Parts: sequence; C-alpha cells; structure tokens
Amino acid sequence: MPKTKVQKKELIKDIASNVKKAKSIAFIDCSRLEVKNVTELRKGLKKDKADMKVLKKSLMKLAFKDAKGDVKIEYLETAGPKTAVFCYEDEVAPVRNIYLFSRKHKTLKLQAGILGDKQLNAKEIIALATLPSKQELLASVVGSIAAPISGFVGVLSANLRSLVYVLSEVSKKLKIKN
Repeated sequence: MPKTKVQKKELIKDIASNVKKAKSIAFIDCSRLEVKNVTELRKGLKKDKADMKVLKKSLMKLAFKDAKGDVKIEYLETAGPKTAVFCYEDEVAPVRNIYLFSRKHKTLKLQAGILGDKQLNAKEIIALATLPSKQELLASVVGSIAAPISGFVGVLSANLRSLVYVLSEVSKKLKIKN
C-alpha cells in the first residue's frame, strides 16, 4: 500500500533528523541479501548504536536536502532504492561490522559514505572500515609512550644487577681465600 503525503513528510523529517545526528553514514546495497541476513545485520548495527533505513531515492534525496541544504550527494543520483546506515556514536565501528559482514555475505556491498561533511566513494569507505579500532589505536599510543620508560627502567636495573653480580663474585673470592 503506497504511503500518503503526510506519511512521506514524516518519513523525510525522521530521516533528516537521523542525518543531522549521525557522525557518519554508509550507503550499502543489500538488495540481494536474504531477509534473515538483513535481520542479522540490523541486530548487529543496533549493538553499535546505528540505524539502517531503506528508502526510495527521491525520499532519501529530500531528507538529505532538508538536513544538509543544497549539498549534492553523488551516490543518491544513481538508480534504485537506497539503504543508508546512520552511525551515531562511533564513526567507524558500524562501518567495520558491515565490511566484515560483507566478507561473509558476498551479495552485500559497501557503495559510498559520508564522514562529517566529506563524501566517500566505495574505496574510501572500505579503507575507513579497515582502520584499527579506537581502542587498538589508544593501546598503540600508550605502548609507544611506555616503551622508552620501560627501556630506561631496564637500563637502570641492568646496572644494579651488574653491581650485585660483581659484589657476589668478589665475596665468593674472599670466602675462597679465607
């Protein structure tokens, strides 16, 4: 049953608010994906605080126009219904999960994205998805900061160890002479 104008306006308003709240948006092609797999993907995205919406191209364009003004989004110019994933908290985690999901289900394709005000093509969005997680990057930074300190502690303890070894050998020689 077709939607009424009032329903379409509400839908456009809802999508526009999602666009404004989202830190990043990924556009995917899940048209050939089985329903059970789409449901599984949606559940995974909910855990990452992300929403997935499938709309007609014209409604999606109107929603983006309401949210971002007259910014032309190239991906919305292509034919067919559009699936958008709105990432609200972490910009990368939902995109990474979509990428990993697409590795298992070859019919799912990452097609484009938006990060802040920058539009990303398929290669760029996949590059974003393959970046290390925020926790991995923080661990790397902490490790880089801690490495010189632990090296310094190792050098100082080596000097003390050497001193103890020398004193031990001297005491052994003195015991042998006595």
